[in-house]
Amino acid sequence: MNLTFTYPLFNRIVYKTGIIVITALGLFFVIPIALSYKGEFMNLYLTILISVGLLIANISFYKIYKHMPFKIVAEDDKIICNNYFFQKKEIEISYDEIEKIDGGVFTGRLYGLVKVYKKDEVLAFNYFYKLNNVKDFETIILSKMRKEIYEKVIGELSDTKSK
Repeated sequence: MNLTFTYPLFNRIVYKTGIIVITALGLFFVIPIALSYKGEFMNLYLTILISVGLLIANISFYKIYKHMPFKIVAEDDKIICNNYFFQKKEIEISYDEIEKIDGGVFTGRLYGLVKVYKKDEVLAFNYFYKLNNVKDFETIILSKMRKEIYEKVIGELSDTKSK
């Protein structure tokens, strides 16, 4: 059984080019404000505020997309992740290696980033809930992971639903 999970075309475009648009818009405002600086506090304040916001957005983007594959293949004994953002790497993780799943539906939210960890809290990969057939993918992960990890994830999930 080899099932392939990818993102819809629109989401792939937004995920891959969104930061470029945000950075371009930010620079569109920062450069004129910085060039027109004449010792006014408000211009300096806006320049610093927008620049720090752009820096934080770019760092967050890099941290998320460094571990986010755009193609995930679920095989009988392992998960293969590839087509990363600006990277040619391919990661294989067996279901037995999964130690923790955090975020998204596993923390009581309908959407959001889901992180899958290997041993020693090493982030293996993450994915957004917009992945095609994401419920099937999560069912496969939950059904094939180790029983004690499965019970821990389900216990945490029921704890968040009872709150």
